[in-house]
Amino acid sequence: MSRHINHPEHFTHKVFNNWHRYALGDAVTMIDIDGLEYCRRCRAPLAFLETAQDIGQEVKPVTVLRTLAGQTDIPAYVILFTVDEAARAEENWAASCPGFRVRRLHPPPETGWLVMDPDHMATFLTDLHEAHGCRRAA
Repeated sequence: MSRHINHPEHFTHKVFNNWHRYALGDAVTMIDIDGLEYCRRCRAPLAFLETAQDIGQEVKPVTVLRTLAGQTDIPAYVILFTVDEAARAEENWAASCPGFRVRRLHPPPETGWLVMDPDHMATFLTDLHEAHGCRRAA
């Protein structure tokens, strides 16, 4: 993910999503896909990510994303993250998420959550990329 917003004056969080939700109602439905890990060399998609702040919830609606992952045979995960408000206020982004819970949606879905600290989450995401085994030169 880019660490730089090219046009910060244009960045408005979820404006289109809210427009879609309220202007079109229930007749035209959409989900936002929070993340797509991809190979930086060949641009192949590696995994869909549905993310949300962890507030102790056991359920995160993911039916449409699970269906998409199955149709495309791209792995999909739900990632819940805790927030360190002090680090967030200081814009210390590397320390802003001290904990994670992860559940695989596809291939075969998991029923339980894997609990991870930031180092384990970094390893988990790095492993997705390394498992791809891209043959394009770096």
